[in-house]
Amino acid sequence: VGNAGLDVATLADGGNTLLLRSLETLTGGGGADAVTIGNVGSTMLVAGLETLVGGTAADSITLGTTGNSLLLSQVETLTGGVGTDVVTLATAS
Repeated sequence: VGNAGLDVATLADGGNTLLLRSLETLTGGGGADAVTIGNVGSTMLVAGLETLVGGTAADSITLGTTGNSLLLSQVETLTGGVGTDVVTLATAS
């Protein structure tokens, strides 16, 4: 859980499944990372994630510059990065 300042997290290699909120920058590790955003709106820069599920509030996601391949659901605003991004929209659960 982030706080009022600038919060940056890099996930460990091996694949991660987590629930988070209030981060500004999130970078996935080596392996399949599945992230769910908690119940507060988030404005976040993400890179290296494989699955991202938005929370109940408005989420605004910007993809990193290296190119991303992402399964995405429940995010209100998505901005691509400089690299080639492949985004698959999933059904909200």
